[in-house]
Amino acid sequence: MRRPLSALALTAVAVFGFTTPASAGPQAMAELNESERKICAENPIRCLAALAVAKVATDESTSAFPSQSYDGTQRDAARHCMWQSLLSADHGSAYAKRWGDAHEENPAPPASHEMDFHNNAVARAWGGQLARNKLVAHCTTSARAAAFKDYGDKQRLVYIVK
Repeated sequence: MRRPLSALALTAVAVFGFTTPASAGPQAMAELNESERKICAENPIRCLAALAVAKVATDESTSAFPSQSYDGTQRDAARHCMWQSLLSADHGSAYAKRWGDAHEENPAPPASHEMDFHNNAVARAWGGQLARNKLVAHCTTSARAAAFKDYGDKQRLVYIVK
């Protein structure tokens, strides 16, 4: 009998004693798209670590930019930067890229995907160059100093400068 992916991940936490943020559990697992679930199925323990990093990125970017929404804002750029740089530092840039690419398989506007792919690539490079304990602050500072790109549909997106 196959166990649901969330049960496997939670079993791994119980057996191996990992402690992760509360959202790196069943609710986070339910919000994953098909490509993200495939990554998790390959290694549920590593998946939990990736979800924990995503939770840190969400919390830290929300703290840094509390009045902003996600789409196309400095908060969104910081979240992607933190997530991809920390994941790259912890698990390598190839694993981080797989997650970043899988995450972009959603119905967002093409310009939004372009921004996220750019910010993810910049962040992955930093994950391999900077000390891990400096990445959140570096991403926050970089998002504050980011370049804005205006699109014809009155959409303004944030690009982290390399």
